[in-house]
Amino acid sequence: MPLTFAPTRRAIANFAGTAPVSLADVQRAFDPSSQGEIFWTSTARSALRAVLLHLRQTGTLRDKNAEMLVPRWACTSLYNTMHKVCFPTIQDSPALRGVLAYHQYGFPQRLDVIAQRCRDRGLILIENCVNCAFDGSSPHGMGETGLASIFSLPKMFRTVLGGVLISRDSDLSAFCAEYFLEDEPWIGRLSRAARRLSEIFPGRGSQYLQEMVYGVTDYGRKAAPGDITLLRNDFTAGAAARRKENYTRLRQEFVDTPFFVGLEPDVIPYVAPLFGPPEFLSRLSTRLSELGWESGIYHFDAARNVFAPDFVACVPLPVHQGLSTADVDTLIEAIRFEWRSRNG
Repeated sequence: MPLTFAPTRRAIANFAGTAPVSLADVQRAFDPSSQGEIFWTSTARSALRAVLLHLRQTGTLRDKNAEMLVPRWACTSLYNTMHKVCFPTIQDSPALRGVLAYHQYGFPQRLDVIAQRCRDRGLILIENCVNCAFDGSSPHGMGETGLASIFSLPKMFRTVLGGVLISRDSDLSAFCAEYFLEDEPWIGRLSRAARRLSEIFPGRGSQYLQEMVYGVTDYGRKAAPGDITLLRNDFTAGAAARRKENYTRLRQEFVDTPFFVGLEPDVIPYVAPLFGPPEFLSRLSTRLSELGWESGIYHFDAARNVFAPDFVACVPLPVHQGLSTADVDTLIEAIRFEWRSRNG
């Protein structure tokens, strides 16, 4: 049965009117060249849920067994959101109905290859831009391909919650305009309260509570005005530009190393994946943890292709706007020390 969503509460003439978003709607949701409709959502998963529900209503996703290809390296909560509507899979098969292409750490997937494959097979393409932000242009077509794109504000800015859905399909936009007439703001308030409680009373009980509440945040719908205000302030203060500056400096400091081979210089990353020999990565990860940065050995899709990924070991380096010049100096010196130790 198709799912329908008729508004039962107050109608809002202008959906974006949850708050006067402005700053040119945060520079057209990061990308002034985007031609899609912009919806400010409670979370990125709220945005994804809306897209998936539309696909269920139209019959593209027939039921919860309908398969959507997803990245192998994403948070459990994203998969849980999809499980409520369809079946996320990491294996390509003739049963696929759509694809969720994930720009890992803010570096672009091969959208030309992926989009063509989707067109050839009649698959829906959704861009997962949760690690992305733009500062006046969208490099490499990120955020401009497929049915829609979803963004996560807390990943890149100081908001507690908040997401963006950009729809490039008139039917999806019409669905969202109705779907987002309603809201469940208590979910966001409960999530904030649970997070605050875990900070005040750290422990297993408060951690479980926070995880339980976070598991249903995709049922929230619209962005809270406070989150939009924080986003607008961060953007005005040049938060995205600062991330890019930190990433650029790291690249310049280690231009003669293999650390950033194959990575685009013109993106604004969530973190900067650093590549190198296994023993060096292990030592560097330990060193960064000792300096107070959460670190570890992660894996980056060097192929940039959700259909055929090639995961390569890396240590993600912080580049966020909260880093001071002294912090970046310390980070660079730690990398240099471990690289010199490795090379004698």
